[in-house]
Amino acid sequence: MNTRLSALLLILIFHLVGSGCTHPAKQTRPSQLRVGLSLQHPPMAFTENNRLEGIEPDLARLAARSLDRRIQFVVLKPEELIPALKRRDLDVIVDGLALTESTDEGLLMTHPYFQSGQRLAVLDRDYEYQDRSAPLLLLNSRVGYIRKSAGEKYVKEHLTPHQTKTYSFHSTDEAARSLRSGRIDFLIDEGPKIWWLTQKSGESEIIVLPKTLTRVDLSWAVAPGNSGLQSELNTLIDQWRTTNELGRIIEKWVPSSSFRETFRSGRHRATVSGLNRR
Repeated sequence: MNTRLSALLLILIFHLVGSGCTHPAKQTRPSQLRVGLSLQHPPMAFTENNRLEGIEPDLARLAARSLDRRIQFVVLKPEELIPALKRRDLDVIVDGLALTESTDEGLLMTHPYFQSGQRLAVLDRDYEYQDRSAPLLLLNSRVGYIRKSAGEKYVKEHLTPHQTKTYSFHSTDEAARSLRSGRIDFLIDEGPKIWWLTQKSGESEIIVLPKTLTRVDLSWAVAPGNSGLQSELNTLIDQWRTTNELGRIIEKWVPSSSFRETFRSGRHRATVSGLNRR
């Protein structure tokens, strides 16, 4: 009996010792950062010489380097991005998502990295400024906006059809052509897009009014359940603000000095918030 008990004790001891020597497998850190985006419009994201350029790609590359991951850009249509993220085909969406709207999708949002908003563009030769709010300013005018955009939302919420005639367009370039040809009097679109149109393209006819119609904080989206990546990206964004790395990249694509210069010369004064047809 004692011999049998001793044997059982030895087996138990060997089992415990063996268990103590077994180390749990370490979780491997992902080697890639799969970044989803759409080619919205310069300066946010676009292609030039077969390379992704703009605010979003530059920030995504910086994040991948900081996290020691190899970046993989996945270009999709805007409506395909969130479903792909929820399927875990992507790690993060960097596509100028509005913080409040994206939260409704159940996504994990990072800290805001950029503030955008809707602005008004007009032909320089046809207008002079007056101090009026936008809804009053646009009375009896022809207003263009981009389909499925925040500009469309603004038009539907603030303008009435019997007082303002509105036209929808597929792109900023298409709307700008109608503005130049006189089909519309105003164009509502995101400030950075209109700035790019008027400055980078050498556009001299179209100007941007200083008044911002709406303001929205833009963030990146991480899949539900991936709070670790969300925390890492939040830390990076906060660091970029402290070191001004964030400001440096944004200034590269939307120089604030050039944007302000639009309203300094001649009658273009930043203190004026509206305009009237001559």
